[in-house]
Amino acid sequence: MGKRCILNVILHHGANQPLLDQESNWAIVYNGEIYNYIELKQDLIALGHTFKTNSDTEAEVLLKAWVEWKLGALHRLNGMFAFAVFNIKN
Repeated sequence: MGKRCILNVILHHGANQPLLDQESNWAIVYNGEIYNYIELKQDLIALGHTFKTNSDTEAEVLLKAWVEWKLGALHRLNGMFAFAVFNIKN
């Protein structure tokens, strides 16, 4: 998987994609906006998930949501986005 970024945005740690969750072996490429990512992040923290980035937070929240809820995560998302997930072990 791969992703291209518009160069007029500030690149930061965590902006490189695919983003990999080492614990679950899931990877994600993502583009868009998730309007309720702060609430989702709080829900995921309450379920025991930890977050490594402060920068590309929406992508990491989406990845953790996928790990936790799989297709059920789609019903929790409010926004406009496209993403692909891949299990690197399978």
